[in-house]
Amino acid sequence: MTITAARQAASPDVRVDFTPPPVTIIIPSYNRVNYLLESITSCLAQDYPHRRIVVTDDGSTDETVQMVQALAEFGVELVQGPHTGAPINRNRGLATVSSPYVVWIGDDDVLVHDVLSRRVDALRKFPTADVIHGDTMICDAALEPKQLLQGEDWSSRSDALISTLFNRNVIADAGSLISMAVYARAGWYDPAFPKGHDYHLWSRAASRCTFRHDPNVGVLWRWHGSNMGLGGGANPYADAHRRIVLDMWTRFDKRLLFPGIDWNTLPEAQHDAIGAVAMAERLMVEDAWDDAFQFVTAALALGAGEHAQTLATQLAARLTDS
Repeated sequence: MTITAARQAASPDVRVDFTPPPVTIIIPSYNRVNYLLESITSCLAQDYPHRRIVVTDDGSTDETVQMVQALAEFGVELVQGPHTGAPINRNRGLATVSSPYVVWIGDDDVLVHDVLSRRVDALRKFPTADVIHGDTMICDAALEPKQLLQGEDWSSRSDALISTLFNRNVIADAGSLISMAVYARAGWYDPAFPKGHDYHLWSRAASRCTFRHDPNVGVLWRWHGSNMGLGGGANPYADAHRRIVLDMWTRFDKRLLFPGIDWNTLPEAQHDAIGAVAMAERLMVEDAWDDAFQFVTAALALGAGEHAQTLATQLAARLTDS
């Protein structure tokens, strides 16, 4: 057996006649001229030659447009539109894509110089992957590393990915190599989710697409205290997460969403009540008290027992206090 044949036998996904695909890097931007140049520079510095760089501007009022226009001679393209919010601005960028793959990068973040070549190398080994995602390094404003966020491979565990996404977002958006087939199957970014739109996309794509983890840092995610959507007070993503949880409840079997419950040992007649109680507890994590109370009330109507009654009492008191 030759070395090539041995490698193919060990990794049957490997394709010999692989042609490196063109990739479109999209940088959605809004009033971030102070950081944007560094983001663009990291895209220009990629060691992968088959790439196109597009900045989609969401009606910036600073010097963003002028700066990007000045970089046209380096092949940086500008797509402009009125200020409509992140999902529509992203969709503007998608509308310009003719390549089979896209990579997103925040206008205040930095791509590692070889992330495209590494992701494409992973695609060479696993050509059926729809999303190749990696690890993220959280940095301070000066890009000093502070925390590594490591992903994990979900390629043969789509059910586990769905149940995990039901609880939290575990797929890095920035630096992921995303097939345009993902958007054909799961749809584009939903304008109803000005925050959490990438998380919402993953929740829709989880059952339709294959996710493969490339264990390399792809992006330096810059924390500078004025990151979009963040600030003091309540979690600005709470409502988006609540609605993603409710949406997934309508689209997936409760046994898939709550794998920790031993459904096989429970009478079928109790499944709906138990699922409603579990859903109420999940919504309580998002401080969605009204929704949780509705689910626990439904659970009681279905014959749920003492635990559901205790939850109902707690929720009623919470709603009264608020």
